[in-house]
Amino acid sequence: MSSDTAENVPPSCWEYCPQELLWLFFKYVKSDLKSLLTCMTVNQRWKNLVIDFIECQRLWPKIVTGALVNRGCSFQRKTNLDPKKLVFNSMLWNFGGLAKVALHHVYEVEDVTHMYIYKDRLILKTDAEVTYFDVKSTKKIKSHLSTGEADYVENDHMVVITLENDNLLGDIYLYGKPEPDSTIYDTTKENDLYVMRNIQVYGLEDDICYMVTDRNVVWALIWDRKQWSLKMRGRYYGDVGKKICALNIHDNRVTMATELGSMWREDANFVKFSKISDISSSVQLPSMNSGWALFNEADVAMPVPKRIPRITAYHNTKLDQMRLECSEMTCATPHGEVLFLGFEDGTVIVCRPRAHPTSPQPDIIIHVQDLDRTIEDPTIVALEVFEAEMCHHLFVATTEKVLQLVITYPDSIIKEYFE
Repeated sequence: MSSDTAENVPPSCWEYCPQELLWLFFKYVKSDLKSLLTCMTVNQRWKNLVIDFIECQRLWPKIVTGALVNRGCSFQRKTNLDPKKLVFNSMLWNFGGLAKVALHHVYEVEDVTHMYIYKDRLILKTDAEVTYFDVKSTKKIKSHLSTGEADYVENDHMVVITLENDNLLGDIYLYGKPEPDSTIYDTTKENDLYVMRNIQVYGLEDDICYMVTDRNVVWALIWDRKQWSLKMRGRYYGDVGKKICALNIHDNRVTMATELGSMWREDANFVKFSKISDISSSVQLPSMNSGWALFNEADVAMPVPKRIPRITAYHNTKLDQMRLECSEMTCATPHGEVLFLGFEDGTVIVCRPRAHPTSPQPDIIIHVQDLDRTIEDPTIVALEVFEAEMCHHLFVATTEKVLQLVITYPDSIIKEYFE
């Protein structure tokens, strides 16, 4: 094509491309689901055609597992949305800079030690009890007395209760569920109960609970609705006396960090663990329940210490280096590719990874006392997220109460990209 001819080609020539040719093109990129989603951003016509193509090919479930971070598990555990709406909600986070935050509800629950979202249930644990709320109606569903457990986690497959022993390790009690909506657990059925002693860290991933023992052995305990099966995944033979302080599961692969900051990852064939990096840290990492930020296709995962004062740097080798000059970070939680950080002064920062970051540049900054002026101690102790249709619910637990916030987006964004 000559330069004169090229200059005469309208810049929007793809706009007039016949639908049949575009569908052939979509079939060509069908194997690359992320590229198929990118085609939605070309223009309004392409967006409509891509959506029609995806629906005709019934690709929405495959896009969730193939195009979203961690096979979509991070999002699916915190929503009841269908695959299409879930994909749209995950894309909404890209417009965080335009989002509005409003207070939706206040839960008058004090001294929350752990907070979880599973599907449409909010689970709050205090020293006295574990309480369940319906996220949409905010009504209390049920509660039961706490027996002094250090941690309590529940999903469709099992209940995991951790009790600290005299060695500062954890004894874990796992109760398998015969059905997702089964009651918390039934102690009369011994086959449903499995106990593991002296556990350093653990991670719950759907029907598998991954655990690291005091001997640095990695186990996977699997529940199939009827019985348990135990599989050894590996062992850490590194520095003598240095414990595993953090555990993360991504695409069914285990990544661990030691007290010295060395990081080990399970290979793709689940045969062995290999050292992937060393993290220099001026603080001692916590021994239990470390938070993790793991981004899509990242070469290393990053342990984010919880309740460790004066954290001044956030580092990830894939993303170069981002610095957060903030003191008193109290908690951190990842959600897909979005990272939430809570601080002692009541500040919540929401940020996403960027290809070439030069500074943190948070997408959303929230001060809880601006939303509820009755809070005297704004220290953030936990953060969680629920995906509702075309919006997000952010749960912020302080020492005095739990705030349920709603993150919404301008109608122009919804109409242009998602209708």
